[in-house]
Amino acid sequence: TLLREASAGEGVDRHILGLRMAYRRLEPLPGESPMTDGEKHAIEEFFNDAVLAKSTTFQLSTSGLFPAYYLMHTGFGCVVPERAYGINYIIEAGRIKFGVEGKTKTIGKGTNVQLFEVALCKALSELKLLCGESNGIQ
Repeated sequence: TLLREASAGEGVDRHILGLRMAYRRLEPLPGESPMTDGEKHAIEEFFNDAVLAKSTTFQLSTSGLFPAYYLMHTGFGCVVPERAYGINYIIEAGRIKFGVEGKTKTIGKGTNVQLFEVALCKALSELKLLCGESNGIQ
């Protein structure tokens, strides 16, 4: 499944990050020819794509974890350093566990993790009611 693939580091975002880091930091292996200007241009064009660039500015990043009752504290990092949240979640029978992180660079203009958690719980409670009502569950 996609969840298993992403959990094994096979998500497309992880591959793109790996490619970007390899391109910026690695030198050709012994015996390999350096990249041509055309190859460098094609890679730069790929990494400068508007849609790809937008995907690195999401203020909310999430990641699902496999159910594990022994995980007490978890975390998932924010993608951007200013006004961003990172959330991981574990869906278990009868409950969903969340780990929420917030980041801010500028004092007074940042995140409020406590307020975000309250809003998230309220939204999920409303969703639970809505789903229950639509399925005839009170």
